[in-house]
Amino acid sequence: MPPVLRSDSPEALAILKDREPVVAFVTFPERRCLPWVERFRKITLSAYMAGLQDPVMCYDNGDSCISLTDHADFPGTVEYVRATGAKMVWTDPRSGNAAALADAISSRLGVQSAVMPQIHSLGWG
Repeated sequence: MPPVLRSDSPEALAILKDREPVVAFVTFPERRCLPWVERFRKITLSAYMAGLQDPVMCYDNGDSCISLTDHADFPGTVEYVRATGAKMVWTDPRSGNAAALADAISSRLGVQSAVMPQIHSLGWG
């Protein structure tokens, strides 16, 4: 699994300064505290924010929104991962049983999976 970096670490600051592509998992409340997020194009995962006609919306500023809900049950989530053909999955420790989900994805689907390290500071990305 690729490393998870705090956005205030020297490695992450160099990546952000050079505007290298990054994947940052940021909640809406966290975005308000992380001004660097606005310098990058964003893909928002939200069934609420996406339109009902098309599950993928592209905005004029280069941002996108993909309709994705967090209301699936455990078997539904495992089935969703299977259907995507994902090769690697991070589970979010802030919701549900992330360790059990990562284990099920690995054992049932043979997909590399791990729980994303939980960092309690808003200075991560």
